[in-house]
Amino acid sequence: MIIDLDRDKFSNLLDIFELICKLCSDVSIINGRIRQPSDRKTSIFDINLTDLFNIDNIPTIYLTGIASKIGIFNPFKNQKRDVKIAIEDTRYVFSDDFTNIILTKPLERYMSNPYINEEDFKLKLDLSDDGIIFEKVLDKMLIDRLSAYHRFVSASSIRIECRNNMAQFCVSAQDTSSSATNISLPKLQLNKDINCDYSFTMMPFLLSDSCVELKGYIRNDDKIVINLNMEMGDIPISVWVLGTMITSEDI
Repeated sequence: MIIDLDRDKFSNLLDIFELICKLCSDVSIINGRIRQPSDRKTSIFDINLTDLFNIDNIPTIYLTGIASKIGIFNPFKNQKRDVKIAIEDTRYVFSDDFTNIILTKPLERYMSNPYINEEDFKLKLDLSDDGIIFEKVLDKMLIDRLSAYHRFVSASSIRIECRNNMAQFCVSAQDTSSSATNISLPKLQLNKDINCDYSFTMMPFLLSDSCVELKGYIRNDDKIVINLNMEMGDIPISVWVLGTMITSEDI
């Protein structure tokens, strides 16, 4: 099967790969959808690419070592080339009028980030609409600040402190054995009374350079899951981030 992608669609596909490689080693596309865990199993990507491919019976595509693949695909994008993807029995061929890039198909069982089917996806999240506890938009200003905190104080996680129907996002890092940096964002209203702290890996909150819509859920086991929604070109991207409850022993 041949998939024809014009320069804009191939550029969009590569942008999505670049976003995913910040949290994943591999990419699994089944029925035109990426739905896979991050390397550390703390996040789940859910990206529907059917409009981008725009064909019936979209073939399965497995790509390992996605960061290195982006490097060899970049000339197509930078030179604004239309690209054909040939799906053969044992290999993929990415080509334009000047170059063929041939990749051997990996075996599914060796994928670090395997596809999650619909049933397992719902079981892993275990959410209900009445479990929504907050909704918030992170605009570009807040994302830029979080990105700066991530880079310059080596903060790798976001802490959410829930008290008296309010939640506050906090970032902290230990500078030295006797010094620490603590940064907080404005508080937001909760739909339920929760008195606990949670920790989330920060990188999913930094994937967009424009704005991110957040929706927080509390599960029956009292863990919080945050759904982040953003767009890459015309492609909607959903990332589910699993929180870890902070106990007194963790403080």
